[in-house]
Amino acid sequence: MPKINGIGYSESTGIKQASFRKIIKTHIQCCEKIINRWSNLKQPWCEDNYTYIDLNAGSGRNPGNGSPGSPLIFINEAKKYKRLNFQVNLYEINRVNLSNLMRQQELIPVLIPKNIRISYHFGDNKIRFPETFGFQGKKKFGVIYNDPSGKIPDFKILAEASFIFDKMDIFINCPATTIKRRCGLASIKNKGLDIRLSEYLKLIDKKYWILREPTGYHQWTFLIGTNWDSFPVYKKLGFYSIESEEGQKILYNLNYSEKEKNCEN
Repeated sequence: MPKINGIGYSESTGIKQASFRKIIKTHIQCCEKIINRWSNLKQPWCEDNYTYIDLNAGSGRNPGNGSPGSPLIFINEAKKYKRLNFQVNLYEINRVNLSNLMRQQELIPVLIPKNIRISYHFGDNKIRFPETFGFQGKKKFGVIYNDPSGKIPDFKILAEASFIFDKMDIFINCPATTIKRRCGLASIKNKGLDIRLSEYLKLIDKKYWILREPTGYHQWTFLIGTNWDSFPVYKKLGFYSIESEEGQKILYNLNYSEKEKNCEN
């Protein structure tokens, strides 16, 4: 998986972006209806805006073909909504990437509608994310997105965030093969890092999980964690509830290597 300034890209990147675009479009639509219904009460159940947190914003575009990355995909969808306020928080550890991100045409301040507020956060998201939000998340509504460019997602910070931002859904782009390889290293097992993907998901305080069929050599999968029992399942995109028969088969293949499965037989 080649990288430029820490941003990886492969044949699976386009599939990821298509999944993200479709899901975020539906997600904003659903959240708008909920916010309009519940945010104006005397004791509002949620804030009157949609919060988007991208823990790995990158440069805004896929370095392989220049296609829009998650921040631009989200902003372009958010611009379609004139009566919904958005708080967009973009985190990036690479200064060059952050500079390039801020120069993208879609993010030029004069072209951003007043209902969309963008905050840029430079540095390690393990530090900057807790610093910028603290424990003020109980009424926030929206999504937290983690796509760490080929690395294992930071399930620890996602687990912590899930208890603080209990009304926000969590989207994860994850290379399952990388997790399986780490589980197979004896030297790592002695350090307590031989954790399966299914065990990582249990750390996150979300009642329901939806996962996509894996793609590519690294078995990239897209995961959705939510407390909403009616969250749409995008079967046309290869998504299944983790509780379904298809979802269990996918999770099993994401958890175990072919060698491990052969040993079972």
